[in-house]
Amino acid sequence: IHDIITDFHIDLLSLTETWIKADAPPAIKRNIAPAGFHVLHVHRPAGGPTRGGGLAVIYRDNIKASSHSLATSVRPKTFELQLVKISVPSPIILANIYRLEGSIPLFLDELSDVVSTICCSSTERVLLTGDFNCPGTSPETIDERLEDVLNSFGLNQHIKQPTRLTVNVSNLLDIVATDSTLPVS
Repeated sequence: IHDIITDFHIDLLSLTETWIKADAPPAIKRNIAPAGFHVLHVHRPAGGPTRGGGLAVIYRDNIKASSHSLATSVRPKTFELQLVKISVPSPIILANIYRLEGSIPLFLDELSDVVSTICCSSTERVLLTGDFNCPGTSPETIDERLEDVLNSFGLNQHIKQPTRLTVNVSNLLDIVATDSTLPVS
């Protein structure tokens, strides 16, 4: 992770499936961020699957970021959610998401509710990132129902190539979606 951040000059990186447990030592939790960076974690909730999960946002130390106040009131059941307020010239709410196995329609309903709550409770721009696990009919597309949800909030999906490549399967599972006023590179 340190090499990727350095080699690609990344300022902010959202991670899913960190597998870092809540009771891990602080040195383990901080170690995923290289020198000059900070990290915010959301660990897999107790009572769920014991393997996998966990979310993190690693950000350069000249960026002001904190857990968003909505994080305590918005608790989806079909996906793990990390809400981070990023204070750049104009604030952004980053929603880092990892969709668990299960019904895509239930996930999409809950995702719509969460995005609606975010949009109705603030004027900040929204950045959705994460592993949505909703592949489309071709390796370069997402599920058209997910595309409809993003479009209904004026969000554009920026990833246009498969993010899972195996010998037998290529799918686009990971999302970076913003409104048209938020440049992403």
